[in-house]
Amino acid sequence: MVGERRPSKEELVPLLSRAIELTGTQLAPDTVRAVAEVFRVLLWHFVDYDLKAYFVIGDAGDLSFVPQAPREVDGTVKLEAAVLHDVALGRTPVAMAFLSGKLRLQGLPALKLRRFIPLLQPFLEGYRQAWQEIEEG
Repeated sequence: MVGERRPSKEELVPLLSRAIELTGTQLAPDTVRAVAEVFRVLLWHFVDYDLKAYFVIGDAGDLSFVPQAPREVDGTVKLEAAVLHDVALGRTPVAMAFLSGKLRLQGLPALKLRRFIPLLQPFLEGYRQAWQEIEEG
């Protein structure tokens, strides 16, 4: 069954890259522009793997996950890869991950965070699809 295992450290960046590729196909350009007003480079720090990956919104509105920051980081998402996996697969509600401190956002002002929210559901859907591709692969 999809979701029984979790991604390894080696699988995580390619998984995130594919998830964000799928996310980009679902988002309207206006949504991407609104998110770009809040951040252009968001560091995702997976503390269980001591792995950092960067979610980048390019000048043309393109989305990518890369292993090196192309410019200064605007904010940080700190969590375990297992938490992201469980949230994406619906095992843990996003709100619970935030409230329990398992998912932390740093550097993004609370008032601007609402512009990040429209990206979340398409990203989680992209993650689920990318994970299914890996599992069936």
